[in-house]
Amino acid sequence: MGNNTKSEQDKLCISIINPRLCKKVSIEVVIEQHDTETTIPYLHVFLDNMWDLKNCAFVRLDKPEYVPEKNSIRLSTKQKEELIYILTSESKYHWTTSIVDKNNIKIATGYEVAVQVWTDTYEENNKIQYDKNGFPVMPDYTRL
Repeated sequence: MGNNTKSEQDKLCISIINPRLCKKVSIEVVIEQHDTETTIPYLHVFLDNMWDLKNCAFVRLDKPEYVPEKNSIRLSTKQKEELIYILTSESKYHWTTSIVDKNNIKIATGYEVAVQVWTDTYEENNKIQYDKNGFPVMPDYTRL
């Protein structure tokens, strides 16, 4: 990244996951939305409110792993707990629809919102696991 952090930050177009909860914890969980093609679905987990990419962990949406091509920042136990809290909590005013039954609609969790934003931005992604009811299955992020 070098000294280009400011210009890279200027290019960020993001969707905050469960923003009201992010305000209550020490991390910000976001999905980046721009035209760059990527095959790995992942979250940005900013470790402060400065939106500095040098202080950001990159966590995969499809499995409990970090993105190896990105920086080496890892979440602390407390930050993992906050990530799980944000992703498992209901996201007020967001709904999700089953991929197998379009009449099956429910309030979305932060994880389901993240998957929806990802697939809306980057097309369908077959890496995400779905349960028998057609809803995304969140990886076990305690194993990060």
